[in-house]
This record gives sequence, C-alpha cells and structure tokens, in this order.
Amino acid sequence: MTVVETLLIYVGIPALAFALLAVLVLGGSARTPRYRPGRAWAHEDVWYLPRPPAVSGPSHAAPALTGGAPTVGSDRRTARGGASGTW
Repeated sequence: MTVVETLLIYVGIPALAFALLAVLVLGGSARTPRYRPGRAWAHEDVWYLPRPPAVSGPSHAAPALTGGAPTVGSDRRTARGGASGTW
C-alpha cells in the first residue's frame, strides 16, 4: 500500500464517519424551533402522574393514625445522614 492509500484508510474513513455522524446528530436539531427564555409558551401544559388511577381513584381503607405514648426504644436514632452540596 502506498502512503496515500494508508492515509485514506486510517484517516479519511474515520474522518468521513465522524462527519457523517455529526451531520446526523446536529442536522435534526437545526430544523426544529426551540423554546427560548422570555418567549411565550404556545403549547398545552402536560402534567406527569406516575400512576393516575392511584392519584385520582378512591383512597385505600387504611386506619387513621392515633396519638399515644412512644413505644420502648423509640428514642434511639436509627438513621443518620443528610443532604448537602457545593459548587
């Protein structure tokens, strides 16, 4: 193989595949209009409910909780932790 053929195989084909993939990925998003902050929202609101029948259906028959004296050993902490974050 000549140097030109080697370069075409090992550089040209991957570059062509990369360019084709970039056109396929970026080409679709260039045509569709996107929402920009400050513009009016022209679509109907969509609310996500994980299980709509459980939210809108009849409630289950669970007994109401009543107040009372704490049970023995309830003052012991069983869970520790918390959430925090930094930038």
